[in-house]
Amino acid sequence: MERRSWISRTLHSARRTDHSCGRTRAYRTFVPAIALLLLIAGTAHAGEAVRPDCRIDEGSCRAAKGTLLVTFELLPRPVKVMRELAFAVTLQDKGTQVTDASVAVELTMPGMVMGKNTVILLSKGGGIYEGKGVIVRCPSGSRLWRANVNVRRGGKTAAVPFLFEVQ
Repeated sequence: MERRSWISRTLHSARRTDHSCGRTRAYRTFVPAIALLLLIAGTAHAGEAVRPDCRIDEGSCRAAKGTLLVTFELLPRPVKVMRELAFAVTLQDKGTQVTDASVAVELTMPGMVMGKNTVILLSKGGGIYEGKGVIVRCPSGSRLWRANVNVRRGGKTAAVPFLFEVQ
């Protein structure tokens, strides 16, 4: 007796035609199953939809992590890909300017791998950290970016994310 895989047996038995509109069992069995899988996959992808929480073209954005308040800004505006940008971060902890931190901005795209793009910011005094960097153009045309402002201070690191769109 010939041994066949489960899929081969299923397809072989499904090829027999029943008399409901001349469709094969394979059509009646596999088409709804495939449609269900596509629906589930589409729902999972839609659940990952991410919206910007920072309108970087309109001005600076603020977010808090515990007692740390982070203000993030990009210049010039409008923020465009493939041109040098000035990154600025202002830090406050419990209302006091933070001057003893190491700050870096890690740029990523939600749902995509764009390679490593980190901008190191240097202290300019008064809790202000600045640096220069470039946001690269995404081949897919996506304009949504995540800037994780990583603040290292006292042996601890806090990551504060900002989601924004570029032109």
